[in-house]
Amino acid sequence: MGPMTLRILGVLALVSALISSGYYEGKKHQGDADQVAFQTERNAWQIERDRARSLLDAADQRAAKAEHDGAAALAQAAADYERRTTYEKARSEAAIARLRSGADVLRVAVATVHRDCIDVSNAAAGAGRGDGQEVATLARPTAARLAGRYADYNAIVDQLALAQQVIATDRQICGTP
Repeated sequence: MGPMTLRILGVLALVSALISSGYYEGKKHQGDADQVAFQTERNAWQIERDRARSLLDAADQRAAKAEHDGAAALAQAAADYERRTTYEKARSEAAIARLRSGADVLRVAVATVHRDCIDVSNAAAGAGRGDGQEVATLARPTAARLAGRYADYNAIVDQLALAQQVIATDRQICGTP
């Protein structure tokens, strides 16, 4: 082997060493770039996860507040209903007792009078009524029964009003119209 061949082999060895060194350095750099890309993607995912968690927590807090407010509104509605029911029951019982005792009378305007059901009071028709209509006084048991039915119907109306309030509050809590 001559000196020229040795030089060529030396240059080839040097070029080969440089190429392999560059290849391995590039692989190392590519690995670093992959690691950076992975970390960036991981950080972005963690940021998105934290954002979603905070949105979910805020939604949970709003829902809990709405549920608490709705429960308070329902409790207040129930208390108001009980108070009204107690008051109306006492008032109705007093009115029925007054009708049964004769302290109060129930008069109705009539076009025709059936004498076996009601007592016609011509004096009552003339007194306090300037329109000339006939007025009849209902018998005490009939008047008391009518007042009792009126109280029953008012209680049903109050129950329906409470039911509507419960439904409206429930829809408000759930967010439905």
